[in-house]
This record gives sequence, C-alpha cells and structure tokens, in this order.
Amino acid sequence: MNIIRFHVQPLSMIPRADAGKQRVDFICESDFTGYLYLSATRGGVTLADNMEFPVQAGVYVCSHLFPAARQAEQSCWRLTDAEGRLVAEYECLWEVPRNWTFYAVVSSHTDIGLHNSPYIQRYNSSRFLEMAMELAKKTSDRPEENRYRYALEGTWVWGNYGADRGRRAAQRVVRDYINQGTIAVGCGAAGNHTQVYGLEEMCRSSYSRKRLEEDWKIHSSTMTMIDNNGMSWALVNPYVSAGIRNVFFAPNQWNPLPSTIFQPDYTKMGRTWNPAAGGGGARIDVRYDSSLPMVFYWQGADEQSRLLVWASTQYGWGGSEFGIYTKMRDSMSTTLENVASRMGVMLPKLERRYPYDVWLFGNYNDDQEPSAAFLDFVVEWNKVWQFPTLRLVGNFDEPFDRIRAQWDTQIPVLCGDITGGWYQHPVATPELLAEKFAADRLLPTAEKIATVACLCGADYTYPATAFQRAWDALIWNDEHSYGTSGYQGRRVYETWMQHRDWIAKARETAETEASAALHALAEKIDTPEDSVLLFNPTMFARRELLFSSDGAGRKLSPEVPSFGWQLVPERELVMDKVTSQAVPEPPLIENNFYRLAFTENGSIGEIFDKQLQRSILDATSPCHANEFVFTEDNHRSFASPEQAVFTVETCAEEIIVRAEMAEPVSGAAIVQTVRLPSWEKRIDICNELSHVRGLVNRNRYYRYGYYAFPFLVEDAKRIVHLNGCKASPGFDQTGHGTDTYLAGREWSCVENGKYGVALLQLDSHLVEFGRIHPDKTDYGHPESGSAIFSYICNDWLQMHTPGGSHVNFVFRYAIVSYPGDHIAANIARMAERLANPLLSVRVKAHKGTLPGCQSLLECPSDNMRLLALKRSDNGRGVVARLLETFGQEIPMPCLRSHFQGKANPCPVTVDERPTSALETCPPFGYCTWLLAGSGWKVAARPEESVDYGDCPAPIGAVYTGLITTPRAACGEKPGQLYLLWGQNTESDLSHYELHRSRKPGFRPGKSTFLAAVEPGDYRVGRYEDTGLKTHTVYYYRVRAVNKADKTGPWSDVFSGVTREEL
Repeated sequence: MNIIRFHVQPLSMIPRADAGKQRVDFICESDFTGYLYLSATRGGVTLADNMEFPVQAGVYVCSHLFPAARQAEQSCWRLTDAEGRLVAEYECLWEVPRNWTFYAVVSSHTDIGLHNSPYIQRYNSSRFLEMAMELAKKTSDRPEENRYRYALEGTWVWGNYGADRGRRAAQRVVRDYINQGTIAVGCGAAGNHTQVYGLEEMCRSSYSRKRLEEDWKIHSSTMTMIDNNGMSWALVNPYVSAGIRNVFFAPNQWNPLPSTIFQPDYTKMGRTWNPAAGGGGARIDVRYDSSLPMVFYWQGADEQSRLLVWASTQYGWGGSEFGIYTKMRDSMSTTLENVASRMGVMLPKLERRYPYDVWLFGNYNDDQEPSAAFLDFVVEWNKVWQFPTLRLVGNFDEPFDRIRAQWDTQIPVLCGDITGGWYQHPVATPELLAEKFAADRLLPTAEKIATVACLCGADYTYPATAFQRAWDALIWNDEHSYGTSGYQGRRVYETWMQHRDWIAKARETAETEASAALHALAEKIDTPEDSVLLFNPTMFARRELLFSSDGAGRKLSPEVPSFGWQLVPERELVMDKVTSQAVPEPPLIENNFYRLAFTENGSIGEIFDKQLQRSILDATSPCHANEFVFTEDNHRSFASPEQAVFTVETCAEEIIVRAEMAEPVSGAAIVQTVRLPSWEKRIDICNELSHVRGLVNRNRYYRYGYYAFPFLVEDAKRIVHLNGCKASPGFDQTGHGTDTYLAGREWSCVENGKYGVALLQLDSHLVEFGRIHPDKTDYGHPESGSAIFSYICNDWLQMHTPGGSHVNFVFRYAIVSYPGDHIAANIARMAERLANPLLSVRVKAHKGTLPGCQSLLECPSDNMRLLALKRSDNGRGVVARLLETFGQEIPMPCLRSHFQGKANPCPVTVDERPTSALETCPPFGYCTWLLAGSGWKVAARPEESVDYGDCPAPIGAVYTGLITTPRAACGEKPGQLYLLWGQNTESDLSHYELHRSRKPGFRPGKSTFLAAVEPGDYRVGRYEDTGLKTHTVYYYRVRAVNKADKTGPWSDVFSGVTREEL
C-alpha cells in the first residue's frame, strides 16, 4: 500500500457558492485503491483532521475546497492509514489566491481575401457586426461579465460599415455599442505585412488611430496583429508617436511545409496553426512553455518608444490550453469539468511565471458568424466560479490598461524584429512586390512635388483625396491576404485581381500627380530656351546619369540642389555616344574604382577594389556574385545559368556588360546588365528574368530562387536596413521567429570596421547571410560568413498568373565597397538616391517668375532623410517629416526653408497632432513639423460631382475602395476567366450589359453580346466566363442599364488571358 507521488496545489479558483473557499488539487500516484486520512495545517491552523481521502490506483487528480488564504503561509499535508501511520507528506507555501479575470476576444477573422473574395469579406464584415449588435442588445440586462461583446480586428472592417450602411447608421453603432464598451475596434490594420511597408507608408499606416478618434469619436489605442506571425521592428517608434500603445498578437504558425528542425507536440490541438504545439511551417515561439514572455514591452530602435504586446496562441486556439475552444462540442457539464481541470494545470503555470491576475486570449474562427454559443458557456462558468471570471472583450484597451496600471515595472522588455515565417509570402509574387515597392517610393515623391507646386503658386491644386485613397490602397494591399494559402478556387483568383488593382491605382495616382505637378511647376519657372527641368526629391545636392529617349545616349547631369530643381538647356545635354561590341569570352572591365572579371555563365567571378587594394569576393564560394541560384527540390540541389553571350558597351560615363543566358531547370531566359560608372564608386546591376516556368507547376512549395553575392569580409558584422531602422540577424530579433533572414529595405551590408561591402536592392526584400538556409524555421544558429543571398522568389502561390510564360521579373542591385563603416560611407544616403531618382520634364522656352535653379529645403545633418512634405490633414499648413538614419542621437536638427512664405514650424507627432518640442532627436527618430503661417496653406482639390441625368453612371464611377475599373483574370480551370467591375449605386439599376471579343479595339454589337449580368448584393459586378480557348486573350466591355432601359457609357476595353497548359 504505497503512495508513489503526492503533490498538493492550492488554486486561484474561488467557487461562487462557497465564496470564502478555494479549490485545492491533489495530484497523486498510488499502487492501490482504497481510503486514507488527510490532515492539513496552514500557518499552524488546522484545516483538516483525519478527513477521509479516497485513493485510486494509478495517476489521478482529486479536488477539495478549503478556506481561502488571506496571506501567504506555509502549509503541511499528511496522509495516514487507519492505524495512524504516515503514508505521504507534502509541504508548500500557500499563496493568497488571485482574483483572475480572463478576457476572451470573440470576433470574425477577416482576411481581405483568400477565405473569400474581398468583396464578400466586406459584405460579411458589416453583416456580422449587425448580428453581434443584436446579440449584445439581447444580453444587455445581464451582469457585466455575462454580456455578449464583440471585436472588430481593425479599421478596414469598421470602415466598411460606414461606407456601406451610411454615416448615421455608423454613428449609432459608435454611440450605442462601441463607446459603451460592447464592441471593440482595433485601431490599425489587422495582420498586415508591415515588413514590406515603405518608409513613409509605415508612418501613414499609423494615422488610423487618429482618424478613428477624429472621424468617429472612437477611442482605441490597441492594434491587433492577427494571423500574421511577424512584425517589423521599425513600426514601434512611429506607432507610439501616433498614440498606439498596445498590440494584441495572435499569430498562426502555418506555412506550406512543416519544420524539419522543431518537432510539434502531437498532444496539442490544431498543431498545424497553433503555436502552442510548435513545429509549424513558420517558427513563432508564442507558447506557455516558452522562455519568451507572452506579455512584454516591445522597445523600439530609438531606445525610448515601447508598445505593450500581449501574445496569444493563434486566435482559433487561443483558449485551447485552458480547455476552451471556439466550438464546445461536449455537453455543458463535461465542458465545465474539462475547463476546470485545465485551469488546475494552467493557473499554477501562469502564476509561477507572471505576477498578473488578468489574462487575454483570442477565441474565434475565420469568418465566424456571431453566436451566443461561447457566451452560454461563459455564463455557466461564471455561475459556478467567482474566480477566474470569464468575460468577452468589448474594449481592447481594457485588459492592457489593467496590467499596465498595476504591474508596469514588472513587465519584461524585448527589443528587435519579430521576424515572421510569413515574411516569405510576398516573395511568392515578386513582380507584384516590385511594383508595390515602386508605388510606395513614388507616392511620397508625388506628394512632395504637389506641395512644392502649390506653395510656388503653380496652376495646380493638391489632390488630398486621391493621395489618401492611394495610401489606403497600398496599406490594404499589404494585409496578409497578400500571401500564400492552401485555398483554391474563385476566392483566390479574385483576391489577386484586387491586389493588382490596389497596386496599380496607387502607382497610377503617384505617376499622374507627379507628372501634373511637375509640369505645372515648370510653367512657373523662367525658361529662356528649350530646356529639361530636373527635380531632386532628396535633401542633398546630387548628380545623376541621364539617358536619351531611345536609351542609346548617356550624359551626367549638372548638380541639382537639395530638394529643389535645376533647369538645364537642351543644348547642354548632348548625349555621349555609346559603342557596343559582342565579345566571345567572359570580359574583364575596369575603371578607377574597380576591376571586374566575369565568368562563363554571366556572373561576376572577381571584384577587385582599387581603393581597398583587395578582392571583395570569396573565391572559394560555390556561387559567384550576381549568380541566379534555383532549386526545384527544396534545397537538396541547386542549378545556375548556362553559357552566357556577352556584349560590352562603353561611353565616357560608364562601361556596361550585358550577359544573356538560360537557366534550364527554372526555364528562365536571363539578361543580366552590369554597369560600372566612371563618376562614382559603385556597381549597378539589373537582372531580367523571363518566363520562369518552373515556378508554375503541379507540385508547389519546393522551388526557390536567389541571387548570390559571396562577399569576403573577415569577422564581419551583418547589418540590414529595415523600413525605418537597422538590425543585425541573431542580435536585433526578439527570438519569436526565425533568424535565417531579415526583411531589408534598400540596403544591407557586411563590415568589420576596417572596410565593408553594401548590397543595395530596389525590388526584393529578404536577405540571408552566410548561406542559403534550406529550412527557414531555424533559429539560434547565427551565421558567421559574409556572403549575402537575396531571396527573390518561390512557387508558393501560382494563382496570380495565367502560367509560366507570364512569370517575368526584374531585380535591381548596386554593390558598394568602402573603407571604415557604412555610416562613414553614408550608404543610407546612396540607397536613398537610388530609390528616389531625379524627375525630369522637357520645357519649351517661356517666361516665368521662378529662377532656373532653386533649393527649397536644406538640413545640415547628413543623417536626416526627408520622408514627406505634404498638405497637413487639417489643411492649416504643410507637414515636413524627417527620419534619422544613422542610429545616433543628435541635437534636434534645423530645417532651413527657402520657400517665399515665412514658416512657423511647430513640432507634431508622426500622425500630425501637436506635441512638445524635444532638444534631441533619438536614434532612428522621426522629426515631424507643421509649417504654418502666411503662404503655407494648401487648398485641397474638391471632388468632382457629375450629374448623369436619368442615365446610369459610367462603370467604376463610384469609389468603394475595391475594384472599380473593370478587370479580368484567369481562373483555376482551362478556358475560364473571372471578371469584376465596380458596382453602380443607382436605385433603378437593372443589369449590366457585357460584351466579349477576340479583337482589342472592338465595338459592341449583337455579335459580341455575352450576358446580361444581375447586380447582386456586393459592391462589385462579377461574371464567370467559361468554355474559352486555352491561353488566349479575350477582350470585354461593360455598361450599366437601368429599369427604364437607359444605358450608361461603355467601359474602356479590358482583357484577360486564360490559363496556359502546364
């Protein structure tokens, strides 16, 4: 008769029926079944004296209630047999039970696509909100903890409601539900790929909190990061400045292939998605058994800003460790027993780790319709237990405020990037990522030129609405539906139509407005003879190589002043002649800075730096510099291009080597162009890859592409510029994700203090050091090598393209080697210059009032970058935003203006709210000023109001934030196209008349009629065209028809290509 194990655990579980008592669990292991007798004392006071204690053979847990402890005291527990002999004894410190409150977030997880098409997600988000309000209304007379509450993950969901139901309806929701703490609203974009944000886009994404407050009187300072398992470190600083204080982080550990390094816990539910199980395709260490805290302050790279992050295991499994699930499948009594049992395990674990008595987790599914099912369980639980109390979240800030108020100084602090496995998802669409990067670079430039044109009195009005919609489009595009999934069918193809549309609209706005503003500005400049106007959007003087219209001529520009313009007479821009010669052998070229030797497959075998007097490439590396490396078997083997054909071009300004080759495994035809400028120390690279057919296949998830740069720097430190700060892999990372790569924006480098090499990149973002990592879930094994690999593509998506012949990429790089470090070499400024080229426009001779050369803004500090010059949101002046780029604290910089009006600069937050002036700018700090005063007000362009009479409006005339201009894209089946266009809003709309042709310039007629399409419930018109020829272009036009049979104008022709055969 043996008790093998006897453990006693007082629990912070207070029954409602016996409020003065608490539950105590006895964890026992015995080799017999029978009875023993329990005696217990606490602080010398007897709690039990020979109380009958049932024993079971094996391992078991039993529970009893005892008077709750009012202070921490030592306790002693003794088991004796019938003769009074001691069988087992246990002593422990009996702590005062905590009055736990568990907050459960109940929502409907809404990707902007993938689960459903974006327009369906939008429709459902408003429908679900109305269902939630009805449930809240029905339970409003219950005790607080038993009322139904609901959460909107972010501002996209909330914005849909006002747009679709009207402002008055939305204001009622704010008054009756949101401001009553019944409906929570996250104050940001929920689940975005923040690592692909542009530098100014990062700042603009933080404005959402202010807009909720100003537009709707909604006070929320908590953003959510749902599903997506990574966040850029660079967001901390601007988000804190914008008043965002908290992040609810509920990541998903799914990725296409499971980890080969970390094995999952097969006892955990939902292990494919649930980080509590580990071993997922994406490493995200959010677990109760992790050494990393689940509640922590995330400190920014400025060493001052902090966000309070509360991590939950994936939202669908957030309560699973406590026995709580989104669907409680057992009977209520069984469920209550199961949850109580799991609480007995988890509460001691939490209390050993954390000092809190508040906990937060997500408990909802994708596109989950609001229901009372989970609340029914909460009500029954709260009937049985006073503590822990369960309640639903109706105000995201509430649990954060509670924990901050009581335990602020005890919350641990983490620094660094939370590098997610989903950082790889945009790499599945590299051509779209490159287009998106181009758009988020050009859009702030367009705003700058627009502001300059207005301040200089040009005939141009600032398009505030168009710019805001363009920023919205970029931010919505970067939501995590911009990625990979296992989903199939129409929803996926239409999601990618929408993403293409968002990117195209943002870029079109930027290009259109930049061109219009520059032309308007040119008209104000006195131009004695036909000239070219060069505009410099950066805050330092610069020169740049200009190209003739046919690309055959080159000329180095004169110096263009800091943030200003230079008028250059056309007669001074006589282009240097270029000579071209095909060469039979891999060429060797050199200038005053470098000597380059090429290899037979078009890569660079040697780069000799004449200033450093050393080769900067590792001759022992299996890869050469600028070599395309492709694997079709998940990194088991690698392929590179075959024999190249070379052409060498020379002119006074540069030497150019063009290598053309094929890579047979991927199917890519490759043209690699390497430029060696004579006027600056750098090597420019442009790699064009056409019809990369290997990325479209029947067995996806195994193909990856890289460009190799095996630099040789002994004892190198590895540095990556994120989108607003710098980080070193393995050091500036919190440890939640992987350290196999970082998401670089514009540049990365390897250096040792004596010299270094930087890789500048424009069209890709993931950077690996040392080697290509076959399993991206690795962590804790930092590389020691100095090679840089640009991770450019994978085959994880494929639904965004008709086939392999349409998979075409361009990747641009520059290599710069330097003595000392990257700060002394000012690599950040060189990268800024490459990312933001001079803008030019030809100008006919005319009289004007502005000089031919003008600097408008200057800053004496080399480490300050001008991110934005824009009309302020309130219209009272102009906002100028600078970013410190070296990572050094400096005295607050001075911004010198040469505009005519005298500015009265006032410091404002990143989101343009008044703030106090600071004496210093912190590392990677943002300095934002409102420039106000006489001459600094910028009028906004009014929206056009067009009366179409009794005819329907043109297709796409109504802005919805979704697709408006008609689009077509291939579907999953051969001969299938999906069509979308903006829904008309006329009350008497009858249908849409849709026509199709094989001719691009067709005129609709009887022979081209395809269908009369009913409007439907969504904010788009849609049609599925089937039975078409394989890999063929079809052209369409559509118009609206009202019930009086009157028609609107025809849309422009739009087209789609059906899927090609594999």
